[in-house]
Amino acid sequence: MYINLTQIIFIFFGFAVLGPVFVLPILIAIKRKHPKVFTIALFHSILGWTGIGWAISLLWAFSEKKN
Repeated sequence: MYINLTQIIFIFFGFAVLGPVFVLPILIAIKRKHPKVFTIALFHSILGWTGIGWAISLLWAFSEKKN
């Protein structure tokens, strides 16, 4: 079994696009200076690989900042 050039290109662009999208909730929480950025990052690290965990992390990163 071998991998051809088309598969290598597909894998490369898949990681190049999906990698930044995967860490988007953490980046948004950092950019917005969310007070619970560490908790969001920890939750995302544990459950972010699931679709629902990623969505919850994203919504949490956009949530209202309370003092």
